[in-house]
Amino acid sequence: MITFSHDSQLIALNSFVFSKKRSLDNPFRTYTSLAYNGIYIWDVRSGETKAYFKPKGSITRPPLAFSPNGATLVTEDASTFHTSLWDVQHQQNHITLKQDADAVAFSPDGSLLATIRSFDIHIWDAHTGKRIRELNIQEEDASDGTTVVFSPESYILLVSKYSHVLPYCLDTIELFDIKTSKNLLSLSGHTETIETLVFSHDGKVLASGSRDGTVILWDWYKILNKITMEN
Repeated sequence: MITFSHDSQLIALNSFVFSKKRSLDNPFRTYTSLAYNGIYIWDVRSGETKAYFKPKGSITRPPLAFSPNGATLVTEDASTFHTSLWDVQHQQNHITLKQDADAVAFSPDGSLLATIRSFDIHIWDAHTGKRIRELNIQEEDASDGTTVVFSPESYILLVSKYSHVLPYCLDTIELFDIKTSKNLLSLSGHTETIETLVFSHDGKVLASGSRDGTVILWDWYKILNKITMEN
């Protein structure tokens, strides 16, 4: 797993080391092993190592994400199933969330962190680690979420949703009001799992990428107007 900071100045990488050993019994047989080697953060321009940390006795797995200001890196600990927030400058784990995550997202101002695991969505104070709100998108169709992103205005959370039970159900993007947990709107158009949600830098366009091989570009202002009209 590899990720850039928002200003493209830093790059973080989950590092693994492969090793080979020859069998003592059979010289023609070799064994390959994979060892976790920690997380490296480099300066993109100079190539200088800015930080290195290795969770004790654990392996991290996706997600891997920087906060908007690049001061915090979020990792998932596969051995404890906790989500860790690392202070990049001091190379310390300063917040541990007792919640595993398949995907994470910071609000644009960096004050909030959203985590998603199956159909459970949690919103946290990114500075204190306090859980602010919990959303549950499970319905009769046994829906799960796959990815999550904050709107440019920070008050709407977008979650991609798919169904295990109804394979022909259109996968949707659900929009939630963060303060009230109200489902504001559903966007449909994909026929398979939506893997990616991302906004353009000017906040005018939402892009959704799916396993159905398509990318849909949504006019965000039109979506906001529709929310206003329907709510």
